[in-house]
Amino acid sequence: MRVLFILAISCLSCIVFSQAPYVTFSADLNPQLRFDSRGHGKLYWYDDTGNYSRARLNVFLENDWVLRIRQKLARINNDPDNSGIDELFLERASEWRFGKQYLPYGSNRILKENGWSVRLDTELAFADLPLVISFTTNGKGRQQGVVLRIGDWFGISAAIGSHFGINATSFTQLQLPEEALGTGRGYRFIYGLDVTRKFRALQISGEYLQMRRPHIFLDREDDIVNLLVRYEFPFGPALEAEGTVATQSKRENLKISSQIPLSRELFLVPMAIFRKRTGTIYGISAQVRL
Repeated sequence: MRVLFILAISCLSCIVFSQAPYVTFSADLNPQLRFDSRGHGKLYWYDDTGNYSRARLNVFLENDWVLRIRQKLARINNDPDNSGIDELFLERASEWRFGKQYLPYGSNRILKENGWSVRLDTELAFADLPLVISFTTNGKGRQQGVVLRIGDWFGISAAIGSHFGINATSFTQLQLPEEALGTGRGYRFIYGLDVTRKFRALQISGEYLQMRRPHIFLDREDDIVNLLVRYEFPFGPALEAEGTVATQSKRENLKISSQIPLSRELFLVPMAIFRKRTGTIYGISAQVRL
């Protein structure tokens, strides 16, 4: 199926490249020096939330189509997505996307999965609410099914199918990216609510997820409650506090972090994660936007 997606994108690209495209190159770098509860440090090319360091290529076409390619600079151990390509899709903004992309579940912070999929952006006519729906297929032991979200600042989401929640970019509020569930695991149903409100410099985000019908006994049914509070000082740093509780597995995490601007392109992000079971983790990231 992945081959079919690539062939289809290649054919469409040949058609659209007959026009004169406008091309941009850029990069997002997210290296992180992280220390575990015993004080052992290690440098990663991604941060604790699974944000990869990536090179980006965008090709803008006259018919409002855009080809987007995101190349990872490093992979994450135990991630089922072991490809060097993070995203590769053709889109018409606010209408559709076709290719490898992140699935539109919730706030895209807790359940953050990418895969080969077709995404449609529309709205519920009777309620005038945005509706995003994605059909994904990624092979044996990986995500298969439908993901949808209804709403704007308040949303209802569902992932229905098989093997959702397995990527290293998911559930990083409760586990490190290297602790991803891995291929063949995950859940058949994940559904929940998310809300984000901003009051001048203060932003509050909350999300609730229910994970149901796991594939193996190691992945038990669970509920996750998450609350994030962010405050941006004028011309200064941003402070974040994020608390997460898994009610069935009794996991609790509290993360405190700050985003300190050194220039328009460079930020330092110190953080501390207080984990109930495994102790405190410290780290400092550099966010570079080129």
